[in-house]
Order: sequence, then C-alpha cells, then structure tokens
Amino acid sequence: MIRKPFILVVDDSSEICALISAHLQHAGYQTSQITDASKALRTVANTRPDLVVIDLTMPETDGFEMIAQLRARYSRRELPIIVLSACTDDDALLQAFALGANDYVKKDAVTPVLLARIAAVLDVCAKCHGDEKAPALSA
Repeated sequence: MIRKPFILVVDDSSEICALISAHLQHAGYQTSQITDASKALRTVANTRPDLVVIDLTMPETDGFEMIAQLRARYSRRELPIIVLSACTDDDALLQAFALGANDYVKKDAVTPVLLARIAAVLDVCAKCHGDEKAPALSA
C-alpha cells in the first residue's frame, strides 16, 4: 500500500484551512490544519509532515517567522514549504524565498495550481532523498 503524503496547512483563517484541506484530501493527501503558527511549529516537530503550506500574513507569529524557524531545523529537501498567500508584493515574496520557501502560490489560484506545485515539490524532494518513487499523487 502506498503511503499518502501528509501535508500541514497553516492559515489564520479556519475557512481557508478547511477549503485547502478538502481539496488536498480529495486529491489523496492526508492533511492537518492549524490556524496558529506557534502551534504549527510544535506540530511539525511532533509529526514531521511531508510538506507545509503556509500563509504569510498571520497574527503573532507570521509566515515569515515560521519559515525562518522551520529552516533553522530542516532543509528545503527535508521539509518543503509552499507559501499560499494573497500577498503580491514582490519584496515579500522574495523575502519568503530568501528565508527558505520552496514555492509560492497565489490564494486565488488554489486548486489546480496548488495541487500541481505540491506534486512537483514532493517529487523533487523524494528524488533528492534517493527515493525513485515520489510520494506525490497525481494532481
């Protein structure tokens, strides 16, 4: 039996988390959704998801700080991060990439683009780990 990749969705909007998780689950992924970045950091340490989807603009600990804290512990290959944000400011996006985000998807392009990018990032990371069969599912 093929293990379904586990994706952690982090957004301060529970509605956005639920929507993204529903699309990911429909595509065959296991998901968990968290609306608080501090709790998400603890969850990553305890469960080690295959990939994290992060919003940049959240109260208290924002997506930038979360990316920085995750990258202090995990490489881009060990824990891929995809930023999902309504932010279109180039400086903010460049900062997210400089901190260690693997990819970026605009919130208004969620379903097909996000699924395709998740599959691509998981495929690349699996091949970097020497696993010829990537855990990504078809989008």
